[in-house]
Amino acid sequence: MASYRIGIGSFNLKDSAVGIGTESTGLGNLKVEGTIKTNDLAVGVSTFTKYAGFEGEEIRFGKDITFNTSESKTYTITVKNVGGVNIFLVDGVNNPALTLARGSTYIFDQSADTNGSHPLRFKDIDGNSFTSGVTATGTAGSLGATVTLVVASDAPNDLRYYCTSHGNAMGNLISVVDPVNVESVGEDLVIESGTTFTVGSGATACIGSVESISVKHHFSVPVGDTSQRDTSSGYQEGVVRYNRDLGTMEFFNGNEWRQFTYQSDISNSPSSRGRALFGGGSPSMSDISFVNIMTEGNARDFGDLTYGLGNVAGKCSNGTRGLFAGGGNPVTDTINYITIASEGDGIDFGNLTASMYGMGGHSSSTRGIWAGGNPSGGHLNVIQYVEINTTGNALDFGDLTRAVTGYDCACGDPVRMLHAGGKPSSYEGMIDLITISSKGNAKDFGDLSQKKNNSTGVSNNTRGVWCRGELSDGVNVKRCDYVTISSGGKAIDFGSISAGRYAGGASNQIRGVIAGGYASSESNLIEFITIATKGNAVHFGDDTQNRYSHSGLSDSHGGLGGY
Repeated sequence: MASYRIGIGSFNLKDSAVGIGTESTGLGNLKVEGTIKTNDLAVGVSTFTKYAGFEGEEIRFGKDITFNTSESKTYTITVKNVGGVNIFLVDGVNNPALTLARGSTYIFDQSADTNGSHPLRFKDIDGNSFTSGVTATGTAGSLGATVTLVVASDAPNDLRYYCTSHGNAMGNLISVVDPVNVESVGEDLVIESGTTFTVGSGATACIGSVESISVKHHFSVPVGDTSQRDTSSGYQEGVVRYNRDLGTMEFFNGNEWRQFTYQSDISNSPSSRGRALFGGGSPSMSDISFVNIMTEGNARDFGDLTYGLGNVAGKCSNGTRGLFAGGGNPVTDTINYITIASEGDGIDFGNLTASMYGMGGHSSSTRGIWAGGNPSGGHLNVIQYVEINTTGNALDFGDLTRAVTGYDCACGDPVRMLHAGGKPSSYEGMIDLITISSKGNAKDFGDLSQKKNNSTGVSNNTRGVWCRGELSDGVNVKRCDYVTISSGGKAIDFGSISAGRYAGGASNQIRGVIAGGYASSESNLIEFITIATKGNAVHFGDDTQNRYSHSGLSDSHGGLGGY
């Protein structure tokens, strides 16, 4: 099959299902530089590269075009009495005139019982029997009965199909054509309703510059696992594919692959979104509890982690799956995952880069990150990450600007993670900035309004807030600070909350929920703030346990919606 280019001014897919570049339905590569107008278009392509703007207003064929030189097509033949005369129906159409291409094979299936005593054969224009390339199998009207015509390169231009028992009237004329070769066509290519334009296997095609595509029924993209990303020939900025390993659509931005995500409609599906979970905690708890963020009330039991420890790190969720990691006394490197919508116990995910506790966590819709921590004998500056949709061990991401332990002290948006405060050798207020999609070291973002440790971070995808904490050992603070995540600088006073430290936090796009903690003793108090509106925290309900040094996560936090 020959390669060809079509230069076109607009590309309008309207009435027919279209498969572009899938492994199962992609048939070739279509190079479009100019306009297709159609009501029924079936085009399979293996590369779907870029969409910019069209430059041509007419079709130009830069090379010869061959339409399916090796086509194999089957026609279903039946017989019907019309006006007292029997005729052949070809695919349900009354004895139509046919156009067949040289080099192609056509099978006329006469299995239907109406074909009994009506054998189909061929004649030339002079009425002579045409048998070149013709093979009849079985008896007309019997299962498996076919007449096959392989059209030779020297076949005459005109033939006829007819019934050997009842003559020409049952059939019609056949036009025999060569494959279409066109040097240049200075007009639109219009494919009428009821017809199909197909790019056959082996054709070369590439979308050159398409301003927009409208697909009515379905649209398919290439499918593969993560290891096959780099084996797709010629991929470039704008390439889209489905990643089987991650279960997401992804695109290449010119430097790296990023994932699409989606958000459920919380207002129409309140039971399936907006759930916050709190897991682990001191003294040595494995309990996981949950609340619905938009509905005040007491927490309910969700399940248990596979281990019972305090100083657990969470905050990592892709909206479906949540992760809890590490813990202390004794330290562990265990990572558990849960399915947020379904109550149940934690399941082993993998391991941290080392046993530790006291990390700050945050995630995008695909990548979970924990930063800082304590291996039970010193503070760490390590940043580590996992891909949430898979299971496995955490990998090195980079380093914080300082070694620090800070419980549940991070928040962020889909692009940025902010890790605030903590206790290296003394209490501090530094905020570190981590770019989620790009491995590397953290950068300075700004500072909290006070130097404090063990402050709980929550966020929507615009604003990050840190609540509670301690100014020095045992000196609790009520103040909450906030920043605009996209802008660096010093945090601003947000409002007040009950004094305490070591609380667990979770959020959606509207509320931040802060649970438990330690003032003079462990607590089960749950409070909430409205993230977009500065002000004091409001009572929400009670947790299932009095605890501290636990962590929270949710299915609708500020990090979702990213790559």
